[in-house]
Amino acid sequence: MPKAGKSTLASQFPNPLLLATERGYNALPGVFAQDITKWSDIKQVVRELAKEGVKEKFSTIVIDTVDRAATMCEKYICSQKGVNALGEVPYGRISAA
Repeated sequence: MPKAGKSTLASQFPNPLLLATERGYNALPGVFAQDITKWSDIKQVVRELAKEGVKEKFSTIVIDTVDRAATMCEKYICSQKGVNALGEVPYGRISAA
């Protein structure tokens, strides 16, 4: 449910990095947050987290909210595949070409 305290609870996990897909995290003291507005932002964060000296800083990754991140991912895939809807991507189907 919205406003149930999920983000507040997650912010209390060890060394959290908040991937914020919406505003409002500024009310969480001591949390390092990265604004996420598109899927490529998440991809960039993952690349950065793979680097020495960065990955050691965080023990917990919090995605707030995951449903918005999923929508961003879907739009990214559709864009990459040149389709309008995810259902148009031929998952595992062998083309007749």
